[in-house]
Amino acid sequence: MILKVNDTLYYGTDEVGPMGDSGCVEGEITSSVESNSIPTENASSNFGCIGNSYTYDDGDGSIMVRLDDEQWHCFYAESKE
Repeated sequence: MILKVNDTLYYGTDEVGPMGDSGCVEGEITSSVESNSIPTENASSNFGCIGNSYTYDDGDGSIMVRLDDEQWHCFYAESKE
């Protein structure tokens, strides 16, 4: 699972947790590409979930994304080597 936000690719995990308060929601997924593709537009995923929310990256390289299972999953930024 990959989501592009603010020109950064975030990779999904099975890790779930609380999303925090409602003020930390940055936006919603607006488009999706095929599951074997890399999203090229911001707010685009390769796992669907159009309309689902994601949180801000507080500078630690992670965001939370609400998936169709109604839970908030941890996504981590790509490594910039």
